[in-house]
Amino acid sequence: MAINYVTHDDGQQIVLLSGSADALRHITGANVREVVGAIAMQAANLEMTVEVQICRLTKLTDEEARVLLGGAMLEKKFAIFLELAEIKLRHRPKKIVELKTLISELRELNASRTTAIHGGWISWRTREEAMRGVEHFKTTAIKRGKSNKDRRLNIEEAISLAGKISEKSRALVMFVNKTWPRLPPVRETVQAKPRDSRTHPQKSPKRK
Repeated sequence: MAINYVTHDDGQQIVLLSGSADALRHITGANVREVVGAIAMQAANLEMTVEVQICRLTKLTDEEARVLLGGAMLEKKFAIFLELAEIKLRHRPKKIVELKTLISELRELNASRTTAIHGGWISWRTREEAMRGVEHFKTTAIKRGKSNKDRRLNIEEAISLAGKISEKSRALVMFVNKTWPRLPPVRETVQAKPRDSRTHPQKSPKRK
């Protein structure tokens, strides 16, 4: 466990703790590893959900979608799904607004997911709090961004994040089902058409 003292511009000193998930759990009482694992699992389910809805809108098989979307990040899949849906909803502007709002919420949740999984987790309290014997440490994930704009996610937000991702993922499925109730389920592979005996007669085996 590393202990660092940082002085802010306002003169306030912060005590920072960084280390393993087990060490942070000992200090904060929060199981960071379990929290991050739950977020990762729900994010993977969300990505699969978006892929399935793209397949349904385009009538691609699961196999075909993997070829086209295999290397795409989730943000790109959001964009593809939204563009496809807007084409089908060009005469339904209220639905487009509803979908854009939902996708915007999903994008923000995905950004928080990135912070939780790829950010550095630290626990901290002010030196004044330490001097007063305050034992509670605030636990935060920090993801370095461009132009010195860091994203932060505290442990309380992280604990609720997995549930929010799951909720909005279900909302996306409900939107598609309600908007296009006749969309077929996703096919896993292309089914070969049976041969027509009238146009493709079977050849009789040659006699030796």
